[in-house]
Amino acid sequence: MNKTYKEPFLCMALLVLMIFEVPFLNLFLIAGLLMLLIYTLIYKRRPVVNGEMTVLLLFIALYFILDSKLEQSNTYKFWYSISTVSLYMCGYYMNFGMLNKEERSAKLENVIKIIAVTYTAYIFITVVYSTINGQFAITRNPLNLWTGMLRAATHYGTMSIVPLAYGLWLVVIGETKKRKTQGWILIFFAVTVAIITASRTVIMLVPVGAIIAYFSSIKMRGEFTRRHVNQLIGALVFLGVGIATFVLDIFGIQTLFFRTQLGQRYVQGNAPTLTEDGRWINILFFLENMDKSIWGGGYSRTNVGNLHNVYLNVFDLSGIIPFTLLVFFTISILRDFLRMRRNGAVSVSAELLMLLVLSLTFIQMLLEPTMESVPVFMWCVLLICGMQRKVSRCTQ
Repeated sequence: MNKTYKEPFLCMALLVLMIFEVPFLNLFLIAGLLMLLIYTLIYKRRPVVNGEMTVLLLFIALYFILDSKLEQSNTYKFWYSISTVSLYMCGYYMNFGMLNKEERSAKLENVIKIIAVTYTAYIFITVVYSTINGQFAITRNPLNLWTGMLRAATHYGTMSIVPLAYGLWLVVIGETKKRKTQGWILIFFAVTVAIITASRTVIMLVPVGAIIAYFSSIKMRGEFTRRHVNQLIGALVFLGVGIATFVLDIFGIQTLFFRTQLGQRYVQGNAPTLTEDGRWINILFFLENMDKSIWGGGYSRTNVGNLHNVYLNVFDLSGIIPFTLLVFFTISILRDFLRMRRNGAVSVSAELLMLLVLSLTFIQMLLEPTMESVPVFMWCVLLICGMQRKVSRCTQ
């Protein structure tokens, strides 16, 4: 295998700076457009506008045009829209057509690895910076690395999704002990950050992602052996021992947990059950008053607050047309994945990595307002979706 699967250094450097949310000269906002210009003008990737790009453009434009509740400036919304479409197009314009199956797989895995490692580095630096400044002794919300201002904990929880997906993939698919160890480190890091910042969603996604990774791997490989049976038994035993250790407070682990920010949420009663959770109550309010948001206007946002669900937020803020476009785009992404599998365009390993990233992202979108709170996360996912679209048109 040659090195043609590597992406241009300058483009990947811009991607890293975008993920780090570098604010100088609004770099994180314009990085996507700069990457697109480099691909098309310098590397002469043929500009193409397909159906998904058109739907995405219409969605993001109408979302901001019809919305009347979001407080960002028109300039920010303009560049947000440009970045949204640009990052998807960048993924589509990456060179996959001249590569063989092994090289296409390596390219997909390499770009996702860059995104996962960059997010890990950014979160790690942020946590260290916030710890040094004593932030976690006051609140679960870290400090923004660039401004020193408070930043919502869910911001970094959402950023943990790609590192978590990549870590789970390494554990399940890793051929060597070193790669599996790297995967466990990423999972441990995501869990640690979730505990520090009291991000329950990320904690929940760890077992969900593990189940998806393990059983999807078995399904995709078409094998279920005695080794898998032993692994499942071992996992159940490990889970039982872990629960017993926590309940019995062995080694003081329960006491230690309740001293963390996540534990304090339960101690202080700030981690309610599903039916008591503010998100669920807000969603019920939205469903009961859906007709009042049919053309947008943010009726639920005005009366009960954020719905913590990307799809419902879009409906509430901008109405049924952008909502329909977003649903259609989501279905297209699913169809691209199924087509990629059917065509055998990439390895089973790369298919599993794509499944993990997209699945955990979708769940996070149902539980957090990721479009509003972490645009750079959504842009990275769109870059990955653009790659998938291009790859799904390739054959073995």
